[in-house]
Amino acid sequence: MSLKEHLSEHRSYQAGLFLVLALAWSLPASWHRRAAPVAAMLVLAAAGATLLRVQVWGSEVRLWEEATQRRPEAAEAWYGLGDARRFAKDFKGARQAYQRSAELDPERLDTWNNLGIAAAEVGDADEARRAWRQALRIKPSYCRGHNNLGSLAYREQRWDEAVGELRSTLAYCPADPIAHYLLGNIYYGPRRDKERAILHYEEVIRSAPEFDHADLVKQRLLELTW
Repeated sequence: MSLKEHLSEHRSYQAGLFLVLALAWSLPASWHRRAAPVAAMLVLAAAGATLLRVQVWGSEVRLWEEATQRRPEAAEAWYGLGDARRFAKDFKGARQAYQRSAELDPERLDTWNNLGIAAAEVGDADEARRAWRQALRIKPSYCRGHNNLGSLAYREQRWDEAVGELRSTLAYCPADPIAHYLLGNIYYGPRRDKERAILHYEEVIRSAPEFDHADLVKQRLLELTW
């Protein structure tokens, strides 16, 4: 269920203030003195309300927290809160929000993927695997799930598992630079295979010349080909 909040809502108090002033100005001159105190109170109330809204709209986390309070049944709101907390490095809070989103909408792949990322960030590798495998049960061709499982196995030096998941990524997303890079690293080092390392490193440069580790890839290619 999608949210039905108006994104321009933070301007509503400003429009209300202009309306109050316009109404006061339209009154006969004899009413101006009587209306002034009321108008002033309304202006102060609008200003206070605007300040409160600015505080909410000034923080992604507070914005999505309010969304979950207003629409606690909306999986999208909990997903947004999870992302906001994750970007703020609150991985424990992000994990809780993603779990709630997954309960409300268990078919959303990115929720399971990001839940796995948040769990991995707090050191819970088992939950991370469960989340990514759940995403793959929903859609076996979900490349992010294979990539993240492969990356986790890579960090844990479980080379056979890493190779299997990264090859699965390439079966569905043949130009994925992360999978090629990690496979290149595996064949460059622990599963030494010069030809395969060159193949995967060359594919990184071909498909993603601006890849974060492109300089290292080029350096290793130079070393492997000379």
